[in-house]
Amino acid sequence: MGFFLPSIYSRPTGNEERHDLSCYVHVAKLERISQVLDNRR
Repeated sequence: MGFFLPSIYSRPTGNEERHDLSCYVHVAKLERISQVLDNRR
């Protein structure tokens, strides 16, 4: 989907680790929503 960047995995420390996790969850939700929309077509 083009949301993942190398910087997401470069510095998993402290606050950035939580930020990266929230980004991963957000992308997972977007992928799930897109799957549901595809199934409705």
